[in-house]
Amino acid sequence: MEDFSVTKIVVGIILILALIFGLCWIGGAFDIFFDKTIGVEKANVQREKFEQSASYVKGMVSDLAKYKYEFETEKDTTAKKAIIDVIISTYADFSPDKIDDASTKTFLKDIKDGKYNNLEEKK
Repeated sequence: MEDFSVTKIVVGIILILALIFGLCWIGGAFDIFFDKTIGVEKANVQREKFEQSASYVKGMVSDLAKYKYEFETEKDTTAKKAIIDVIISTYADFSPDKIDDASTKTFLKDIKDGKYNNLEEKK
């Protein structure tokens, strides 16, 4: 009779462990499903909120001002074209309307409009 109770306890422990393992496995599968569906949308919303934040905009404007200074002081046409390429790729989705400084705003608009596409070496 005593062996029967030990057997029940052992079987009970094994079932509890199997249940815990099964729940963890199902939870992991749900997490993967969530990340591939709802999680993607959540990440997109978080990214959009970040891009609208004051710190992001201020950082982008500050970097653009540095690029503008480098562009204006650079004499080499190849280097200027490289700066333009960096600005175009970095600020492709950045609206110039977020920039308060008029000259920096105009600089970005001009680059996006292609004003600086035909740079020629000054002699």
